[in-house]
Amino acid sequence: MRVQMATGFSHAFDREAEGYAVRWNSRLRVRHWRARIAAAAIAAVPPPARVLDVGCGDGADASVLVAAGYDVQGIDVSPKMVARARARGLRAELGDADRLPVETCDLVLANFGVVNCIASLDGLSRGAARALRPGGVAMLVTMCRHAPMESLSRVARGRWPRRRGEAHVAGQRVPVYYRDPGELVAAFSHAFDAERVEGLGVLVPPPDEGGAGARLAGLDALVSRLPIARRLGDHALVVLRRR
Repeated sequence: MRVQMATGFSHAFDREAEGYAVRWNSRLRVRHWRARIAAAAIAAVPPPARVLDVGCGDGADASVLVAAGYDVQGIDVSPKMVARARARGLRAELGDADRLPVETCDLVLANFGVVNCIASLDGLSRGAARALRPGGVAMLVTMCRHAPMESLSRVARGRWPRRRGEAHVAGQRVPVYYRDPGELVAAFSHAFDAERVEGLGVLVPPPDEGGAGARLAGLDALVSRLPIARRLGDHALVVLRRR
């Protein structure tokens, strides 16, 4: 399944690479979320520190972390995404989230749904445990199973509200494994303790659903830390500390 996942997603995101910055990175809500994730990284593992950015895409996350003072190495299954990350001046190479390089680093980041592209979390969780020094941190951002604001937005547009097990990336169908924060905590519990969980997009619809949610970014950040709200966002941030 690992090879099938890597091949399918590699082709899809190769085709997506050219327009990814416009369709995702340019969205205001994404920039708000990326700033919150960077702040969480700084609070958990202050720079300078070594970061492994798993599923680095075109390097947008890595760029923010490098600017904050981190030493970042990115990996991705898509050659074209890796090329775009390198064009930003970043260190990036081909690599699979299910087979992490064995090295000593301080932070493993799997941002914006990387964990939703993997059929089993076993390889990622054990790879992160090997890559991280004791006391290091794994930061995972998952697309949750239930996102009420997305459902409301879709119903308002006359579309089916429920999240399904596949997505269209550059016209290609790829499997998606929606996971709530508790599933990540459980999958990593053999070597990690949960330190922080919060939702992203609890009060606002997802970036691709439109709407004027950016004005609620501050309130969304506060509400998303409440226990019930943590699993009701479009995404959720899970911070895990290596024992």
